[in-house]
Amino acid sequence: MHQSATFWGVLALGVVLAVASCQKPPGQAEFDRGLYELRRNNPVRARALLEKSIARRPGSEENAFAYNYLGIAAWKLGQFKAAQEAFEDSRRLNPTYAAPVYNLGLLHRQAGEFVQAAQMFEQAAKLDETDPRPLEMLALLYMQSRQWPLARRTLHAALNRAPNSARILTAIAVLDLQTLGPEKSIESHLIALEKDARYAPALFNVGLIYYTRLGDAQRATTYFKRFLAQKPSGPAADYARSFLQTLESRSLAQAPAAGTPVREADALGGGGGAKALAAAGPAAQPPQPATPTPQPTAPPAAPAPSRTLDQRDDELIRQSAERAERGDVSGALEMLLQGAEVAALEQRPAAQERMLRAAARIAFDDPRAHLALAEFLLANRQPAEAVRSFKQATVLAPQNVAAHLGLARAASAAGEYDAALVGYQQAVRLDPRNPDALWEMAQLLDRQLKFAERAIEAYRDFEKFFPTDPRIPRAGERIRDLSKAVRASAPEVPLPPRVEPPAPTPVPARPPPMPASPSPAAVAQPVRATQMSGDPYFGREPTPPARRLNIRPAANRDPNVAVASFNYGVECMRQRRWDQAVTAFTRAIENNPQFYSAYYNLGLVYTQLGDSELAKDAYLQTLVIKPEHVQARYNLALLYFQGRDLPSAAALATDLVRRNPRYAVAHYLLGQIYSERPETIPQAREAYSRFLELEPNHPAAAVVRHWLATH
Repeated sequence: MHQSATFWGVLALGVVLAVASCQKPPGQAEFDRGLYELRRNNPVRARALLEKSIARRPGSEENAFAYNYLGIAAWKLGQFKAAQEAFEDSRRLNPTYAAPVYNLGLLHRQAGEFVQAAQMFEQAAKLDETDPRPLEMLALLYMQSRQWPLARRTLHAALNRAPNSARILTAIAVLDLQTLGPEKSIESHLIALEKDARYAPALFNVGLIYYTRLGDAQRATTYFKRFLAQKPSGPAADYARSFLQTLESRSLAQAPAAGTPVREADALGGGGGAKALAAAGPAAQPPQPATPTPQPTAPPAAPAPSRTLDQRDDELIRQSAERAERGDVSGALEMLLQGAEVAALEQRPAAQERMLRAAARIAFDDPRAHLALAEFLLANRQPAEAVRSFKQATVLAPQNVAAHLGLARAASAAGEYDAALVGYQQAVRLDPRNPDALWEMAQLLDRQLKFAERAIEAYRDFEKFFPTDPRIPRAGERIRDLSKAVRASAPEVPLPPRVEPPAPTPVPARPPPMPASPSPAAVAQPVRATQMSGDPYFGREPTPPARRLNIRPAANRDPNVAVASFNYGVECMRQRRWDQAVTAFTRAIENNPQFYSAYYNLGLVYTQLGDSELAKDAYLQTLVIKPEHVQARYNLALLYFQGRDLPSAAALATDLVRRNPRYAVAHYLLGQIYSERPETIPQAREAYSRFLELEPNHPAAAVVRHWLATH
């Protein structure tokens, strides 16, 4: 009888469920069952039901919600690419739905793509102005990059959305620990506990601060016990419980004689604990939202008294390797990173390095492992090895700002300035809001690479984008100093010796000219060189060079290659490596045929090599691209004059003083050219007189005056 009643009861329930299912819109029943399976932590079944729900109502806006939960199911299965595609589909169907945008931010954060993650969190915060979680996650990103003011502003914005949130108040307390010290952090944690006296992360953090920062074993014990009452299981609970057990066993083993007081430092083994609380403690991240988010980081269990520290390390590495073999590489990585944090707290750098190297070996395709190892190596003065690890991190996560910035710092410390510059440029491009990246790039351009113009540009960008930064006065000072240095040098790249001498060669006095037949022009009043229509060289084109440059544009031109080659050529010039400079400037022109500065520098180099014909052609090409280039025209005229091609030299010099009437050295050169022939003595007198008007105190002025007095 009882079995019969049970049968009919089950049958009736099935009929009711079937009728209810029939009354739902198409796909709704599968959607509801999919959510039920997702809550039961059965993502395989949930995914199948959600996909069926989507298929049964194609094109429906309701599928936006199904796609979001489908992404969560894929995430739980470790299928991150499928999760991203599902979140994107949800976002496409309903652009005002905040949840998939927030979830995309979490995915980017897990992949180390912090700039993209920040963009998603900002968008999610705008789409839902009541949810504090996107702002909390955004603040966490700022904390990870040590942008403390931004993190504080963002956390207070989140607190405005949830004024009684112990979670947000605890995050502010963790920030206070980094910026204001342990005492202030304790005060802020107590404010969080006023809102929720049982909030486990705050209880744990207070105990850990008392233990590691303040050496107060008694108060640490109190808060660890309160924490265990709220959260008796998990890594943080294991740590707190093991701390209490270790403290108790040491107190029993070192019991003092009757009447002797016990000092807290003795109870802790004389140390008062480690010096620092890990930045990513349990409260450094917002707690688990309904949508997936990485687990909060917590210290692993403290060592049991019966094991040595090395044995504990061996066991942790072994367990992580086994976990990775079972397919949970992410979990294995978390174990090793947490172990490294504890080793840092215990001031055991060798053990910390061992954990991080094991992490990079086991999770070889995870950028977080290589980034953590690289940061340790850089902090411990191993920049060359750090460069290799940072490069691996950038390969695995090309959008990771921290990896590019770390690579730049490590390469700079290792003397690899080209790699450092590339790293800084990438970091600035990916995160223009990071003042440290732009400042350090400006410093590199200024101090190490000696690229004054580019350093000035970087400093000015810094002034523009970060006007409240305390380094602004230093930026302004460097801009002024570098600008003075640039003005004191040639307008282009500084000229090598003897190409454009600071003082023209004095003209020796010669006997008065004996023209074949006197003419009125010989005694006429002089006229300005710019008005010499009767000049025999006026308007004449210079003789083409006997040999020409053979430069062909590259098939695939790359402006970045052009700039890099040009910079390398300048460095070769400074070191007087002329042949290598020719190769560098030629490659710059091949990738940018309009690079007139490369042509000009090529002319300087060929002049140093004694190849005046190729130097002439390089200067001529400079003038084709930039006719107003003063130095190119002057140097070209000087080469023709030295080669005794007076008509070409005069044509160029005359055009130069026409374009630049106050360019004194050009008037002097013109006087030298005209003084070579008796028929152009009047033009020589005019040119020299103009030179003396412009430069009366020039070192050559005395010789010029003597020549004028005798002619």
